Amino acid sequence: FGLPSNLFSEHSFYLSSKGRIFLGPTIPPAISPLSTGLLIARLSPTGAVKPTTAFLQLFGHHATKSRVEITKEQAVIYLSGVSFSIETAAADGYVLVSFQQPLGCALLKAGHLKNMLPKARRQAVQFL
Repeated sequence: FGLPSNLFSEHSFYLSSKGRIFLGPTIPPAISPLSTGLLIARLSPTGAVKPTTAFLQLFGHHATKSRVEITKEQAVIYLSGVSFSIETAAADGYVLVSFQQPLGCALLKAGHLKNMLPKARRQAVQFL
């Protein structure tokens, strides 16, 4: 996503046994918590990294790659949880979806954005 390399310099990354990636404070080696910090991504069995919506909404404004800017009309569709086709120069894979600010994640494949917004965050928006 083209995030600056120093953005997380004061934090550590942790990988859980279930393929979850967390961002949190540096913990002394003597302590072994089950999880710590913010869940920022999940690692699939194929090695693909899917960022969480919370991570993209918090840090997405720093992203310079894998970012798709959508229109106001498309934002209404995206926030309702619907997938749609789009013309973009972004490469296929997980992308940050933005309209004036980071909204969340989608899987871009052959010009189609598969909505990855969690069901709990979807909402019918009548105007922005």
